Amino acid sequence: MSTTFAVSLNYPNPFNPTTTINYDVPTTSEVKLVIYNVLGQRVWTLVSGIAEPGSLQGGLGWCK
Repeated sequence: MSTTFAVSLNYPNPFNPTTTINYDVPTTSEVKLVIYNVLGQRVWTLVSGIAEPGSLQGGLGWCK
């Protein structure tokens, strides 16, 4: 179990139609993981809520 909050790089990469982001939560906490574009505009809220401790995963996909 992780002892710190951490967010890993997404994979396979941001140019694929889907991507996965792993993150670690050391204690039960409110977590918000938000995706922004290069202009700093919020485009997607991936996670928003209470997360239990552990290594977690969020994913997103989009169409052209």
